Amino acid sequence: LLLILGVLVLTGVGNGGGRRVPLLLLTGFASMFMGDILWSLAKVRGYYLPGQLQDVLYLCCYGPLAAAGREQLHAEELQAEINHVSAKLIADVADGEVADVAGTLRTVTLRPRGPSLTMEADLWDGSGNVTLIWLGRRDIPGISPGRRIVVHGRVARIKGELTIYNPVYELRSSGPD
Repeated sequence: LLLILGVLVLTGVGNGGGRRVPLLLLTGFASMFMGDILWSLAKVRGYYLPGQLQDVLYLCCYGPLAAAGREQLHAEELQAEINHVSAKLIADVADGEVADVAGTLRTVTLRPRGPSLTMEADLWDGSGNVTLIWLGRRDIPGISPGRRIVVHGRVARIKGELTIYNPVYELRSSGPD
């Protein structure tokens, strides 16, 4: 319980962010906790040897913790860019609203929709995700994972997820300006 409370405090429960950072922190702290328990048991029983499972578990906790920190820094950087381009945070966008949102494309996939393919992309801005769907498109030059983009369109909630169909878009540089 204290572990979960600590993760929620570290991630700022009310910031509207996704589940990725809390899950990374929880994974890191849980592996650290398991490493501590195994290390303590080994010390008490007298069979502790450096380099065994408890040390490996303890060192493995730093991967998810570092990834969570990197994710939070990336979210702050994206939110600063969003303010620069006068876009709204995805967490602040309402169903049915016409809005400009900006962020980084996490995934780009082709999906069959009836007789034609559609191109779908997951846009993340540090506060949430929105799915972008281009109907009847197989490829759009410049639309690729890691690309920063500003999109304009009507937001719809489809199966509980924010979605924009055929958004007007502006490609941004992939790195910080």
